[in-house]
Order: sequence, then structure tokens, then C-alpha cells
Amino acid sequence: MHDIKFIRDSPDAFDKGLQRRGLAPQSAEILDVDRRRRAAISESEGMQARRKALSQQIGAAKRKGEDADGLMKEVATLEQSQKTGETEAQRLDEELTHLLEVLPNIPTDDVPAGTDESGNVEIRRHGNPRNFSFQPSDHVAVGEALGDKAGIR
Repeated sequence: MHDIKFIRDSPDAFDKGLQRRGLAPQSAEILDVDRRRRAAISESEGMQARRKALSQQIGAAKRKGEDADGLMKEVATLEQSQKTGETEAQRLDEELTHLLEVLPNIPTDDVPAGTDESGNVEIRRHGNPRNFSFQPSDHVAVGEALGDKAGIR
């Protein structure tokens, strides 16, 4: 999965890497989701800090025998808003994760550009390909033929 920090720091390099793989630029969409996710987290944390401060004020008011109903209502409202913000942050986090995990890796500069293996260049070959006197079976077909004997269930 891609590092969001790299995309934040180098969106053009990220998009160029995707273009070398034959894909459209994605950094703008990814960064928009990331910005909204970070804003939701920040807002939720701000509400949590406000709730904590109000809770301390409620405790102080009750120790003094003062009415704290207004503060308690505000805490309840903040609690609900905070839960909504946390839910939204979680949803955006999942959306961002999905966007990042489906993208292929960015190729290094020495990798030829292309959408599939047809653009690859053979640099070296170790040994010679084997020539069989029979038609080799596909490994999937061998496994299916063995069935339970191969430990596949």
C-alpha cells in the first residue's frame, strides 16, 4: 500500500509513476479524501478536549453547589457530535485505505514504462529453459487432480 506522506509531499511524482503504469493521475482525489479525514479527526479531537474541560467545570460547579444543567446538556450534545465525527473519520479512513490498496506500485526509474509485462526488457538470463519430452501440466490442474490427497479442502 502506498505511503500517504509520500503522496502529500510529492503528488506530481506519484502521478507520474501512475502514468508510467498507464493509469490516470490519482493524487488529487487521494489528497482530498485525506484532507477531509484529517479534518474530521481534528474536529473530533477538539470536541473531546472541549467535553473534558466542560466535565471539569461541571465537577467544580457541583462541588460549589451550583447548577450545572446547562453544562451537562452541552457535554451531551458534544458527545453525540464527537461520535458522528469519529464515524465520519473512520469511513474516510476506510475510503482512503481502499483508494491506496488497489493502486499498483510505482515503478522505479530504471523500469521501462508500460501497462503490462510486454514492456519488460530482459536484462539477463540464468541457465537455459528446460525442454520436456511431454506437455507439462499447469500447477493448478495438478493440485485439482490430487484433490484431498494434496491437503486441499
